[in-house]
Amino acid sequence: MSPTPAEEAAVTAFSPVVHRIEELKNAYGNLAVEGVTDTEGIKEVGKARRDVVKHRTAIDARRKELKAPVLAQGKAIDTVAKELIERLAPLEAHLKHEEDTVQRALAEIAKDKLDTRMALLMRVNSREHRLMVEKLSDDSFQALLDHETKAHKERLNQQQLEQERAVKLEREEKALAEERAEFEAEKAKAAPPPPANDEALRKALYADEDPFSVVVQPPAAPPDWRALLAAVVHRCDQEGLVGWEPIEDARVALRRAQALEAC
Repeated sequence: MSPTPAEEAAVTAFSPVVHRIEELKNAYGNLAVEGVTDTEGIKEVGKARRDVVKHRTAIDARRKELKAPVLAQGKAIDTVAKELIERLAPLEAHLKHEEDTVQRALAEIAKDKLDTRMALLMRVNSREHRLMVEKLSDDSFQALLDHETKAHKERLNQQQLEQERAVKLEREEKALAEERAEFEAEKAKAAPPPPANDEALRKALYADEDPFSVVVQPPAAPPDWRALLAAVVHRCDQEGLVGWEPIEDARVALRRAQALEAC
């Protein structure tokens, strides 16, 4: 890389010293002390070091000399620049205030827009993340809203169908229970309890107290006995007394009486 003009000027200003450094290296570079008893060597090394220090301090003094005008110029530049900056500061502050005002207004608009988007999504029970929704373009958001709205309507329709099925099932179960209760009530009416106090009927059906060994004692006139049993059985059929053990016994007795008459 080529040196800058400032670097070239600095090298030129120190060029005499550059040549002198090479001379000092040649003159003192090989000096050495042989030991604590080498008095002459110690003197030569001390003298050479002092000569090198003298040249070093001379270089530093020259540096300060060359830099003094530059420092003075830099200080003057700093002073003028500071004054100019202070003069521009009110204008910059005014412009920044205007810019910040616009930025705040834009941020408020963006916030309102995002709040509106989130409210629309919440209406269709969508749980999209706020940061993701904020980054969407208007077209992308509208596509998302359409998709979520469709899904929400489908969920509502499904819920309505399930509710209607539940209501229908409840009504059917209620109607079935009512029909069952009505059937049981009709059944109870059609099968009243047997007349336990009808002693005449019991005497006509049982010859002894053992209900499992019925002995039929026909009267003197068999036709009247068959007529009595036939009348009892017919009446029980009219009353719906089917399956009651005494009635079934009466039927058996009637068949036995008819069999005896046939003999």
